[in-house]
Amino acid sequence: MQKLVDNIKVFFEDRAFGVCEYLSEKFDLPTAKVRNVFIYVSLISLGSPVLFYMLTAFWLNVKSHFRSKGIIWD
Repeated sequence: MQKLVDNIKVFFEDRAFGVCEYLSEKFDLPTAKVRNVFIYVSLISLGSPVLFYMLTAFWLNVKSHFRSKGIIWD
C-alpha cells in the first residue's frame, strides 16, 4: 500500500504545474505548508481556489516560455 502512495505522490509531483512550489519560494515558506493551505482552503470554499491555481499555472507556463525563448523582437 505504501508503494502505491509513493507512486501517486511521485506522479503528481512530476506532473504538477509547480504553483505551490513557486509560491513557497516567493514567500519563503515550506512547500508542504503551502500545499496544505491550498487543499484546506479549496475544501472550505468548495474549490474556488482551483481557478486561482489554474491561472497561476498558465502565467508561470507563459513566463517560462518567454524566458526560454528570449525577447521576441531580437
